[in-house]
Amino acid sequence: MISELFRNHLINREQDERGATLAVVAASIVVLLGMGALAVDVGMLYTVRTKLQATADASALAAAQELPDAADVTSMAIQYATANYDEGAVVTADEVVLGRWDEVAGTFTPGANPPNAVNVTARRQGARGNAVPTFFARVLGRDWVDVSARATATGVNGGGSRFIIDEEVFDSDIPVIEDLADQLGVPPDELISDMDGDWFIDLPAGVILELPSGQVGDEGLFDMTHPSFPFQENESFQNFLNYNEDSNSWRYDLLDKSELDPLIGVPVVNDPSVFPSFVTDECQISPLYKSDVSELNPVDGDPAVNALGWRRGLVRFKIIGVGVDPDGPGSVLPNLIFEICPPLDDIELSDIHLGLGPKIRLVQ
Repeated sequence: MISELFRNHLINREQDERGATLAVVAASIVVLLGMGALAVDVGMLYTVRTKLQATADASALAAAQELPDAADVTSMAIQYATANYDEGAVVTADEVVLGRWDEVAGTFTPGANPPNAVNVTARRQGARGNAVPTFFARVLGRDWVDVSARATATGVNGGGSRFIIDEEVFDSDIPVIEDLADQLGVPPDELISDMDGDWFIDLPAGVILELPSGQVGDEGLFDMTHPSFPFQENESFQNFLNYNEDSNSWRYDLLDKSELDPLIGVPVVNDPSVFPSFVTDECQISPLYKSDVSELNPVDGDPAVNALGWRRGLVRFKIIGVGVDPDGPGSVLPNLIFEICPPLDDIELSDIHLGLGPKIRLVQ
């Protein structure tokens, strides 16, 4: 009798354990299915977020090219967002914010002037009728999810810098400079020097001058956009622009003198066929040397010059045309027609970038 009771107890216990196991398995299956469903929704949301980020990036990059005009910046951002995303309005006017990007601190300040950056936020949300629908999360009461992405692009509005220029182009004995100095009642050498301490030569803004570009063997233009040019980073390039061989000035200690003699990656400009490509509506800045910048033998295959010389300062200008052959038949380097642009203040000078055309990049 006892053995029979014991046997029934064991049978009941085994059945209970089997039932418990089935319950655990069933619960585990539910959990696994829930996790799988969540993974599907999360994966789908990640895909949407990636596409929104690409849209925000493209919109910010396009909009930054229109800086500093707020209306054009906003219009371009919305235009690119609409072209890159087809799920309703993902960028509205209040989601395009102009401000200032601080290169050193790595921060964006909305509304700061002068603007050199734009922040764009792309959203899909319920309030505008394009939130992201869920699939399996609906069993948890989440039928849709808001998703957003943000991008900040900086666009340099100070202009570019392509050339080193020496006395073959701006010199006190060039007739057009002598004539202008006579009209203004100042010595020619002072007219093309920085006499007021702002580091820009004192040619009046708006003046148009047809100036020589040198001759083969004694060129006046030197191109800094070669890939081996050493001062590619923003801070080092600003130091290069500000340098002067004046031991009494703070500008003297900005660079190691060995960096300028030889200055690697700076070829002379002696091909007249490229001169028309220099014509642009963009104001650019060049360091202007009072002495010759002399070509050196290549260093490890890269062009090089001796640019360790006294500078007159910076000149801000547009090249608006290619002029006549100054020496008649046989000369291969024509004149260039310069329009002098207004100088910049210290804040805007930090926006000058190497090369022409807008320098647009994502920073956040």
